[in-house]
Amino acid sequence: MKKYLISGIGPGSSGVGRLMYKLIEEANKHNYKILYKFANKSVRLLINEKKYFELLKELIFRSISSIYFNIKVLSIRNAEIILLHPQNLGIKNVKKLILFNKIIKWYIMDNSFFCMKSYNYLNGECIQCLNNIDDYDELCTPFPHPYNVEEYNEFLHFIKNNINKIKIYAQSESHQSLITFFYGDTINSTVVGLDTGEFNIDIIRENKNKIPEHKSIVFHGHLIDAKGFAFAYKLALKLPQYKFIFPAKQPKNISNVPDHIHFLDISWNKGLKKFVEEATLVLCLSMWSTPIEGALIKSIYYNGRVAVMNNQFGFNTEIADDLILKLSYDCKEAALQIDTYIKENIDSSNDLKKWLCEIFSNYNISKMFTDENKESIWENYFDF
Repeated sequence: MKKYLISGIGPGSSGVGRLMYKLIEEANKHNYKILYKFANKSVRLLINEKKYFELLKELIFRSISSIYFNIKVLSIRNAEIILLHPQNLGIKNVKKLILFNKIIKWYIMDNSFFCMKSYNYLNGECIQCLNNIDDYDELCTPFPHPYNVEEYNEFLHFIKNNINKIKIYAQSESHQSLITFFYGDTINSTVVGLDTGEFNIDIIRENKNKIPEHKSIVFHGHLIDAKGFAFAYKLALKLPQYKFIFPAKQPKNISNVPDHIHFLDISWNKGLKKFVEEATLVLCLSMWSTPIEGALIKSIYYNGRVAVMNNQFGFNTEIADDLILKLSYDCKEAALQIDTYIKENIDSSNDLKKWLCEIFSNYNISKMFTDENKESIWENYFDF
């Protein structure tokens, strides 16, 4: 039987893109064919930089590669499939793969299995569709691909109706608990973790200095509300005694930025890593029920003095309260928490790093490729 790793996102600089490098390595080891949608450059970046000719070329390239991708998906039958990122893969393609193939394995990257926005954020952590996927807010629209709302909602129903055909792979225990709550206790699911291959989790980098003298606070994430940017900026305004670093160009809708707040056009490999390593505190303030996020893991690994939101669900809930700073959704209270944390020289970074190494030692993404499934006795008659 043929085996495929099929993803809506190819290898690249994004979180899923970096993960894909590792998964492709595993796929090659275990004789999986690899199929993903191509993307050379970031459309958002090209628009921001006003490179419109490059943007046109990129859109043409994506259109051609998408046609090839869809034709290839149509040709796959009676195979074993590992699926990633159905939003970009195409919900019609996902339906065909589920209906016409023998073994379907779904490695879930976000919360798109119950939330059309992928990030279950609506003025904070939102779980109303966890109980009923028809209970979406009128403001909610599918993301990152702009599907019609009714079309995507029907897709969620299709997946739920066919979940007995799918083996689910979750990133963490908390992620699995959300998935089980939504699909029911009888689903076939396994926790495999997340490994982008960016660092050796077995090596603990202990912090020698308690609190850096320059007292900088670094926001580690994209400048969107679901990742906590708006909240972080409000915090910065309330804490002028600290230097705040935001890793992006200054948004056009923000003016009169105080001197202690700095927007720097940097990325992980172009300056951000050093700022994270030297920060007094790193903010990873996602306001949705996140599985494992690369920004949080790298912030723990390279620093360890990290603040997250005190969410009800998600990976944050697996971290003990005495190991990480969990902020209130009340901005005034959260600012006081940060000020107290820094003034009292609180530092559980080395213990947090040890916890990270321990929990990651139990993860194994290669299990997706080595899991055996019972196949039909008629397989040899239909494997073409």
